Amino acid sequence: MRKSPLAALSIVALAIILGCGGAGGGAATGVPQNKVVFNGDSAGDYNIYTISDDGTSLTQLTTSTSDEYIPLVNGSGSVIFYLLDDGTDAEIMSMNSDGTNISPLTNNAFSELLSQFNNSTNRMVFISNRDGNDEIYTMNVAGGGIVRLSNNTTNDSEPVFTPNGSKIIYTNQGTTFQIYSVNETGLGTLNLSNNSSDDEQPIVTPDGSKIIFVSNRNGNKSIFSMNINGTGASALTSSTDREQYPQVSPDGTKVVYTRQTGSLSDDIWIMNIDGTNQTQLTSNSDNENMPRFSADGTKIIFIERIGGNRNIVSMNIDGTNRTNLTSNAGDEGDFVTY
Repeated sequence: MRKSPLAALSIVALAIILGCGGAGGGAATGVPQNKVVFNGDSAGDYNIYTISDDGTSLTQLTTSTSDEYIPLVNGSGSVIFYLLDDGTDAEIMSMNSDGTNISPLTNNAFSELLSQFNNSTNRMVFISNRDGNDEIYTMNVAGGGIVRLSNNTTNDSEPVFTPNGSKIIYTNQGTTFQIYSVNETGLGTLNLSNNSSDDEQPIVTPDGSKIIFVSNRNGNKSIFSMNINGTGASALTSSTDREQYPQVSPDGTKVVYTRQTGSLSDDIWIMNIDGTNQTQLTSNSDNENMPRFSADGTKIIFIERIGGNRNIVSMNIDGTNRTNLTSNAGDEGDFVTY
């Protein structure tokens, strides 16, 4: 694969895109279709595919000679958004869920990075370096109505909506990583975490009341929770292992995340939203990360890295019925469930 122009974007974004499989923003909230949309290079370059989360009905949606990756899905699952990298920059595209009606939503000399779609406002939030460094923007499903939300001299990344779309939570890479909120208009910016440690990877709970995030304020990366206004921060995990990439279940009762064990491999863990009942779901020498719940909350989909390639794997939320969805010699990474 040619080198992506996204190399000009933030280190945090790159860690997600290249190292662990994308920043899709979680499951869509329409009627669950129990599907996964992902990018893979088994056809020679990265294309967009869909597959059922039981491993059936694999469908290739794009066939261009450019690289296509980081897919998002609208609330009903009828439209898929993704990035197209032609070797010079990365633009945001849209298409129907069957691969028809492909249309560009951005067209400039800069690179964009998709993050999340909001069903309440029918807008998507993305990162762009069009104004000199990585800033946060939103736009509508047709590619118009672009609003710049951040204006910092340091990079901004990892934006996610609150459920009603009225606020966007994101990470700013200053002296330390800090979590901010901003109104959908770009006004009312607040530093929510506001401390000397690194706070990052924010996820908003489905009821909009809390933010689950990663912090090293206790000495190593652990999973934390705080109220949506930044108050009441508390650790949910307290091991000496590195824990990161939290995702909240659709019903808001569980958090799935990764923990680096003593063997230096990442495994998938699950716990209650209050940090109780922490349970290890995978245990082998391969790196397993970027876990997400299926749209109906009955399964966990994640990336397993074996050697230089990544595969997408599904299992029940208790760790049983493990199924490799993309068992081939190619590399599959960025994905979302819907």
